[in-house]
Parts: sequence; C-alpha cells; structure tokens
Amino acid sequence: MKHCLLLGATGLVGSQLLDELLRAPEVERVTAITRRPLSLRHTKLVNPVQSLADDQHVVVPEMPDTAFCCLGTTIKAAGSRKAFRLVDYYLPLAFARQLQAGGCEHFLAITAMGASTRSPSFYSRVKGEVERDLIALQFPKLSLVRPSLLLGQRDEKRLAEELGQKLSRLVNPLIPANYRAIPAAEVARAMLVLARTRDKAPRVNIVESGRLHQLGS
Repeated sequence: MKHCLLLGATGLVGSQLLDELLRAPEVERVTAITRRPLSLRHTKLVNPVQSLADDQHVVVPEMPDTAFCCLGTTIKAAGSRKAFRLVDYYLPLAFARQLQAGGCEHFLAITAMGASTRSPSFYSRVKGEVERDLIALQFPKLSLVRPSLLLGQRDEKRLAEELGQKLSRLVNPLIPANYRAIPAAEVARAMLVLARTRDKAPRVNIVESGRLHQLGS
C-alpha cells in the first residue's frame, strides 16, 4: 500500500481517512481527487481537481495500488434522485472501472447498512446496486463497508442526522452492534486496517458496522 487514491476527501469519513493515510508510514503518496482544491498541504499529498459534474469525464491521473471511495450524499443535499445517483452510483463506478482496468489491487468503498437491490428504500437500493456492480468488476480485492448512522461534525447541516446522533448516544448501549451509530473516525481507521490486512481477507469482503467498530476502535 504505497500509493493510495482517495475519492471523497472532503466528506465526513474521507477527511478523517485522508489524515490517517498521510500519517501511515507505509503510504508514500496519496492522490485525493476533489472538486475544489484542498487547503491542506503535505509532502505526500497530490490533489488533482476535477469538476465531477458527470461520470463521463472522470480521470484517474496515475494508477494506485489501493483506492478508497468515500463519495456519498443524501437526496436532500444533492437536490434530486438523479443528482444523488450520480454521486453514490455513477461516479464510484466510473472511477472503479478505470481502476480495475489499470490494475488497482484493492478497492474499498463505503456503502451503507441495509444496502440491497431489493430494498423498498431508494437510498438503500442505490447502495445495493453500486455494491452489485462493483462486485461484478472482479477486483483482485474488494472491501465494501456498511456503516450505520455516522457520528461527526459535517460542514452542511442535516437536521435529521443531528437529532439521530443525539439520540444514539443514549440508546447505543441498548441496541445490537450493527445498528449502533458509529464515529466517522472509527470507520476511517477501520478502512485503513482493511487495506493493511487485505491478504487475509476474501476477495469480496463485506464489512458490517459492528465489525467496523471493532476494527476502528
């Protein structure tokens, strides 16, 4: 894991993961593709800027051995189901196809608890569809992480999530591990652990939220 590509470096998990990767001694270079330049400067960091307005013009500038996809939004934040699907389905797949064709050894992506192509929820169904199509690409190693409600400070306000975070702190000890809210920093650390231990994992490794908590705590 010498050269890592990171998508979604400005998001709740992605920003935490970027810090983890820059601190990791075995990582020599991190390519973080973003819509706007990052304010962060680091000797390991390369920050290509792409508009990401559609999935037809995404470019992987240099092939990494390991790629992390932390892209994700909500229908409310995106503005429409079409815009949501672009961020959570089309963009991850567009990058993944290039990465698989170029020989990337390990692709790790955040989906969500309850992801299923048969879900009555549009959100969960899209997450299931992207999982299905990432699996079909036949990466040498693919890790799909399914966190529950994410805890952390977002740039944009999401009232329902803020209320859910406050409630989760009270009820977390009472509910099963996979359904407990999980800090974004734990998800980021868990993804780094999964990347470091890929040789011990199955080719397709689906990791539920309870396991993420164990790996990242």
